[in-house]
Amino acid sequence: RKFKSTLIPLSVLFSKPHKDQVRISPGGTYLAWRSRGRSMADPNELDNGVRNIFVKHRESSKIRQVTYYNDLDACVHFAFTPDDKSIAFLRETKRGNESYHLFAVDIDPFFDQEDTKASD
Repeated sequence: RKFKSTLIPLSVLFSKPHKDQVRISPGGTYLAWRSRGRSMADPNELDNGVRNIFVKHRESSKIRQVTYYNDLDACVHFAFTPDDKSIAFLRETKRGNESYHLFAVDIDPFFDQEDTKASD
């Protein structure tokens, strides 16, 4: 077999990813990531480039946005709590000042009982 190699354009190689920091919850129930762009709450909103946290439930495959910031990225780092119920994240107080606040968001309220049942 012959493989054709092509160069990756620098703009693609060094661009910011649309999704990053993918995490699996300790119990394996959830998958979470940071994603930039439109809010799921307002699909008509323009892509503002701000990263928010999204969570997908393993059994139902439902995706929910759990942070709704539009001025600064929701977080620089996030992690699931050991009990699979919350996500803790650090958020910069002002762009570039490297001063952070610690926040936590409960995941369960974003998924009702129907969402957590396996899809047929």
